[in-house]
Amino acid sequence: MMTLRVAVRGLDDVNALVPLLHQLAERHVEYGVQAKDFTPVGNALLYTLKMGLGDAWAPELRQAWVNTFRMIATVMKAHTFNS
Repeated sequence: MMTLRVAVRGLDDVNALVPLLHQLAERHVEYGVQAKDFTPVGNALLYTLKMGLGDAWAPELRQAWVNTFRMIATVMKAHTFNS
């Protein structure tokens, strides 16, 4: 969750965020994470946010999180699985 917090805060400066995401991706590979694991993790994150936020969960907020996680996953996967 701490990494996700850093990533969200870093969205204002994506160029500075990319090296952090590359480091995170490298650690994930060491843990045995595969590219196919990102989708279920993203879905679990969305579900957790929906349950935790209750009535505050709105379609716009969901889409913002989808976009954020998709960007994070794309950068991480490109660094570790496409290089």
